[in-house]
Amino acid sequence: MLSKTEQDFRSYVLPNLANCSSGEIDQLFGQYVINPCANEIKSGVFCLNAAIVSGMVYWLAEQCYIRWHA
Repeated sequence: MLSKTEQDFRSYVLPNLANCSSGEIDQLFGQYVINPCANEIKSGVFCLNAAIVSGMVYWLAEQCYIRWHA
């Protein structure tokens, strides 16, 4: 899941950082990073929603497990 998150960020969000507003970046982040993760794990013991995924991604970024800068 970490590698998918990083790849989706690099593919869909990172190329737009210089050209989009922070609101537009938030939309891209939700569309291409948060929602796909939340939708991928919706059943079983470990269910995710957008709020949980957002918290996990922000924690991972803060801990430097995901490199957000080129």
